[in-house]
Amino acid sequence: MTTQSFCGSALVAACLFLAAHAAGAQQCAVPQSLAPNTAISLDTCAGDQELHLACGSALELYGPAAVFQLDLPYPAGTLNLQPVAFAFSPALLVMQAPCSGLSPCYAAAMSPPGTGSSVDLSGLDSGSYFVVVAPLDGVPGPGNCGPAFLLWDVLPDDLPLLGEGMFRAGYAPVWSPPVAARGRNK
Repeated sequence: MTTQSFCGSALVAACLFLAAHAAGAQQCAVPQSLAPNTAISLDTCAGDQELHLACGSALELYGPAAVFQLDLPYPAGTLNLQPVAFAFSPALLVMQAPCSGLSPCYAAAMSPPGTGSSVDLSGLDSGSYFVVVAPLDGVPGPGNCGPAFLLWDVLPDDLPLLGEGMFRAGYAPVWSPPVAARGRNK
């Protein structure tokens, strides 16, 4: 390989990396849509810096948030989140539209550092939601953002329900914050 072809290849690789990294910077204003059975690699370090509160202002976010659009014509499947780094402990929040700290959470999952979390979507109403991945525990340093994988896992039997766009309403549980979060005065 010549130096010229190596430099050209390295430049192309660097441009592709930067384009992928920029695309991973999901904001409330332009979230990436989730697709069933398609894993997404995310990095909250390149995420939304403006979203500081979540779940009707009951939870304070301690780092940037990766934000995704979830359209549920029929509620089916499970959201699975797996952080890559052990120090990163993100929460998985499913918020009703619009994407703001005042929007209620309809589902949430928090887990210890380095472990995955999941949210069952079958109890939600049909509609549009925002999925927010961000840390809540205030870990300083490298623990306040990081990489993770997100998957909207839908069983083959449930895929036709998503395609038919059957509507269901009146079932969505409004997630209530943990007792410790409700007792805070901010």
